[in-house]
Amino acid sequence: MMSKPTFNFNNNTMERGKSFTSTPNNFGGVINADGNTIRDVDHFHYQRDEKSLEAVILKHLKQDTSPEVIKQTVKEIEKLEDKNQDTIFEKLSEIGIKTYLEGGILLTNLAFAIYQWFQP
Repeated sequence: MMSKPTFNFNNNTMERGKSFTSTPNNFGGVINADGNTIRDVDHFHYQRDEKSLEAVILKHLKQDTSPEVIKQTVKEIEKLEDKNQDTIFEKLSEIGIKTYLEGGILLTNLAFAIYQWFQP
């Protein structure tokens, strides 16, 4: 039997910013968020049900990103042997995806959303 994934986000402080989380629609795990201090923070949560990696990327990119760049991005990420947040972030940077994405989402957040898409 497979154990449920557990994510711990404890004892953090954030002021005046934006926070982003992304989980699959069938997550079935546990997220612990205890002892956090959050002031003046806009939080975005995205529950994924996309059928493709392209849909995940399209959800976050600025509208002026060309379809060719998106297709190239999907191909390059799918070719990665080790798909972790760092390798995905590096690939997004190499391709030239803009640092700031739609709605103030950072490139690191997009890398995390893509990484999560690959998780069971």
